[in-house]
Amino acid sequence: MVFNSRSVSSSKQAMLDNFGNTLTYSELSKFNKSFGHYVSERSLIFILSRNTVASMAAFVACIENKIVPLVLGADINSDRLEELMHIYRPNFIWREHASDENSDDHVLFSYHSYSLFKADAKRVNMNENLAFLLSTSGSTGSPKLVRHSYDNLIASADNVVTLFSLSGEERAFAVLPLQYTMGLSVACSHLFAGATVLLCESPMTSREFWAFLKEQKASSFTGVPYNYEVMDKLRFFRMKLPDLKVLSQGGGKLQNSLWKKITDYCNANDMQFIATYGQTEGTARMAYLPSDRASTKIGSIGRAVKNGDLYLVDDDGKRIDSSNQQGELIYEGPNVTLGYSESIEDLELGDCNSGLLRTGDVAIQDEDGFFYITGRKSRFLKIFGLRVSLDQLEKLVYDAFNVPCYCTGDDSSLDVHLESYEGTISLVKDFVVAQSGLFHKAINVIN
Repeated sequence: MVFNSRSVSSSKQAMLDNFGNTLTYSELSKFNKSFGHYVSERSLIFILSRNTVASMAAFVACIENKIVPLVLGADINSDRLEELMHIYRPNFIWREHASDENSDDHVLFSYHSYSLFKADAKRVNMNENLAFLLSTSGSTGSPKLVRHSYDNLIASADNVVTLFSLSGEERAFAVLPLQYTMGLSVACSHLFAGATVLLCESPMTSREFWAFLKEQKASSFTGVPYNYEVMDKLRFFRMKLPDLKVLSQGGGKLQNSLWKKITDYCNANDMQFIATYGQTEGTARMAYLPSDRASTKIGSIGRAVKNGDLYLVDDDGKRIDSSNQQGELIYEGPNVTLGYSESIEDLELGDCNSGLLRTGDVAIQDEDGFFYITGRKSRFLKIFGLRVSLDQLEKLVYDAFNVPCYCTGDDSSLDVHLESYEGTISLVKDFVVAQSGLFHKAINVIN
């Protein structure tokens, strides 16, 4: 058992969402048993997730019942979902129940707005250590998934509990989508600690979002740079939120000016700002910057988490020991995942990484041992916490529009350069938005 291993009052709230749905730890335990009655051990299930109690409870039930979930966004592109269904042939799907569906004919089990559907009757052969699957930070148009073990999940949750000194009194505001590694990490680590998870589906620009945060007395907030950019525009840094004690950030590089604004706000309001660094392949957090260094180490990802090791290697793979010399960032630790999957056969694979992850990020280490990301070795961008493969995107655009293109960009925007395209530019932009999950404003299509 992963989430029920700690002594927690049965009446304590485990999770609630902004639709008014709630589960105590006792009710969550009962839900686990009900869910496991319909889904047999070692089944493969797709969870089409929203930030709701029904989505998170299903993930917990899967882990506790040795069911293997692939967590996807409920708004996933239909072609992308069909491709994944064809490749991985899940046994079950947990998704929102459409109002026009006949529940007597199709549904095995329902909870709130979600229902369990039977998909493929054939059992999928999977490695016994495989716990769950995630897409590679929203990797564009690819069937590549990251294979997580039970040990990865426990090691990651334990790291976060230690890093943030979590107790059962915490009330984590979970706004990042559960299908992203950091969103799932926030929820899992707080449940692991016996705390309460506040799941919010409302947009940050809505009144419901802020009312839920205040009324539920959220004690921590974790976001990616985009979240903090929106908060800045909404004048968050003028708000008085006495219950909020920790702001945490990951998913890409903050602008130094915004970083300073966050630290100034935290210093003035007796709060902590903790910047973290991670990847899906490392089960979320791999490094963190202690809050007492946030004002003096602006932009740093800090040092390795507990039981982890960070270091740099040169182009020949030799370890770099001197400070301020660029190299590829390498991470070692028990939260490094088993490896990738690109086919149903790959689900049978064991540990292909042996606890070592080549991050693909280029970094330096200063004289005090703190790391700073300076670039990327491969052709990936991470924008608003989403990782976009430039090579894959170029192929998708070519296949869809029969026009050669090349993609460039940085951590704030993606540039798609078309070669002699005579069609409608807006169609290309809409296509890139759908494939990448990025916002329109982050994409420039140039002809």
